[in-house]
This record gives sequence, C-alpha cells and structure tokens, in this order.
Amino acid sequence: MKDINQDKLINQLIDAALTDGLITDKERSIIRQMAEKQHLDPDAVELVLDARLQQQQQQQRERLHKCPYCGEILKSFTSHCPSCGHELTERAVSSIEELNKKLAAVDVKAIGKKAAVTARRDIIATFPVPNNREDLIEFLTLAASKSGIKGGITGTPKRRCILVLAVVWVLFMLYGILDPFLEPEKFKVSQIEGVVRGILVFTPVSIVLGAFPAWLFAIYGGDKETNEHNDFAEVWHDKFNQCMMKARLTLKRAEDVATLNRLEQEVNKK
Repeated sequence: MKDINQDKLINQLIDAALTDGLITDKERSIIRQMAEKQHLDPDAVELVLDARLQQQQQQQRERLHKCPYCGEILKSFTSHCPSCGHELTERAVSSIEELNKKLAAVDVKAIGKKAAVTARRDIIATFPVPNNREDLIEFLTLAASKSGIKGGITGTPKRRCILVLAVVWVLFMLYGILDPFLEPEKFKVSQIEGVVRGILVFTPVSIVLGAFPAWLFAIYGGDKETNEHNDFAEVWHDKFNQCMMKARLTLKRAEDVATLNRLEQEVNKK
C-alpha cells in the first residue's frame, strides 16, 4: 500500500473537502473512490480525513469563537467583545474564498469536463450558508450575479436543441400543408386533411431528421462565457434563495434590509 501522506491527489481532495469545516457524504464517497483508484486503503484514508477534520474544528473553535484580546467566548454577528470592549476588526477567511478554493480543487483533466461541472455544481449546492453578516451579504451578492439564464432561447443546450427541432418541424409542417395545393393533381386532399397529414406524418420525420443538427447546435452553439455561466445558474439561484432565507431571519438593520430587497429584485428580473 502507498503512503497516504505522500499521495498528492488524495491530500488535495481532503484539503478541498475540509475547506468549510464539514464533510458531506458526497465528499466522502469521492475521496473513497479516488483512494481505491490510487491503490490506497479507503478505510485508512477515512481515518486520516476524520483526524484532520477534528484537528481543524478544534483550531477553528479556538480561533473563531474567542476574543483575541481577552479570550471571552463570542456569539455570531458580534462586532465588539462584551467583556473587554475590544473591536473585532479581523475577519476569518470569507465564505467566498473557501468556496473558490473548493471549486479550484476540482481537477478537470483528471475527471473530465462533464464530471467537473457536476462536481462543482454539487460543491455549490452543498456549501454551507454563511453565519455572519459580512459573509451573508457578500455571498448573496455573488449568487445574485451568477443566477439567471443568459442568452435567451439559445442560452442552454436543451433550449438550442428544442429550437432546431421546432424550426425543422415547422418547415416540414409547411411542406405537408402546402404541397397538396402546389400539386393538386398529385394529392387530392382537402386543406384539413393536409394539416392532419402535416402533423401526423411529418412530426416524427422532422424529429428524426432534425435530431443530428439539433444535437450539433446544442453542443457547439452559444458562446463559451454564456455556456459556462448557464452551467451553474440554476444551482446558484437555489443557493441564493437559501442564503436569502437565512439573511431575512438574521439581518434586521434598515440598511441590510434595503440591500436584501435590492438583491432580490435584481434576481427576480432575470
């Protein structure tokens, strides 16, 4: 068996999973699968993971929940120590920085682009909602900017595919309806019969013939920036709603409420 501490990839995955101080079942599963691929003992890797998690949580308890001046235990959203009056101007690493570290740790070359998109979507979806005022507002602002599908009818592969199929279907429908009237000696059908023929006969034909160009346009259509944005727009929208629920319950100052209203309006317009 290889030495776990010497395996760079496993240690990178563990570091990424520990960024938020929590280990999800999804993260454990990914680490175990990668351990098996690296010919490591999955149970031993989990022991290392749990040990490092406990060590990090202990360090966080000592660093984040005590006044750095007098050691008083502090609550969330505290700007001054109630015991000694010390102003808490230093901030821990922001939630956005933690999230970016986890997203950057996903190795696209190792697992492929499609799997990387899925992994990053899972990271965003399971990332814990921030606990303090500054992080909440910062995170909400980021989520608002990344929510909403861009590009209109051609913004996603599914929309592009439907668009091509719809165009092909309309063309075949027009042909099926108009052809009897262009060549009446060939087709002795009424207008209603022409419409029925167009719907029943040419709908499956248009789907079959339009499938390949629809697939091509779905995969290769749209600009890269829009595609990358839309890959994560839905999950960012869900995360925005989760953060907004927490923010509405905890942020009561007038300026904060105004900020929340503005961000909510911005997302609802998209």
